[in-house]
Amino acid sequence: MFAVPPGTITFLLTDVEGSARRWEHTPTVIARYCEILDEADEGVTTALWAPPRAADDEELPPVLGEILGEDAERLFEVFGLLGEKHPMQPHYYLFLLGTRPQWQGRGLGSSLIAPVLERCDRDRVPAYLEATSERNVPLYLRHGFEVTAEIQIPGGPKVWPMWRAVKQPLPGTAGGHSGSVVRS
Repeated sequence: MFAVPPGTITFLLTDVEGSARRWEHTPTVIARYCEILDEADEGVTTALWAPPRAADDEELPPVLGEILGEDAERLFEVFGLLGEKHPMQPHYYLFLLGTRPQWQGRGLGSSLIAPVLERCDRDRVPAYLEATSERNVPLYLRHGFEVTAEIQIPGGPKVWPMWRAVKQPLPGTAGGHSGSVVRS
C-alpha cells in the first residue's frame, strides 16, 4: 500500500486514516482513464500518465467523489485552481507518481519517468505535472522540468506546476536527454 502522500493530499483529507484506505485504490481507479500505467518492482512505484489530447472522462469525477466521500468537494476546488494553470498545448501529463516510503530515494520513480520522457522527445511532445510536495521538485528538475508557477491552496499547502519542453537529441544519439531544449 502507498502511504497517503504528504502536502496537498493530506490537506484534502479530513479523515486521514479512513481516506488512506480509500486512497489505496485510487491509482487503480484512475488508471482506467489513463493510457500509460507503469509499475516497477511489483508495484512499489506507480506512475499514471495521461497522453496528449486525452479526453476528459465524465465518469471520473463521480468515481473520485465516491472514493473520497466528504473530501471530494475540496478536491474539486483544488482541481479548479490547478486547471487554471494547466497548459492547453497537447502534452503528456504525469497525474500521479507514487513510491512506497521504504523504497523512496532508490531511483524507482525516475525509472518510470525516463521512458515516457524519451517518448515525449521522440514524438516531439512536451510533458507537464504538478508537484504537490516541495521535496519532489528537485526530482522533476533533474528530469528537465521547470517550475512555471507556484499555487497557494487557500488554507493549505503550495503546489508547483512544472513543464518540460521537448529536448533535441544530439547528432548521433538515440535519446533526447543529453540534448538542448527545443521550445515549441
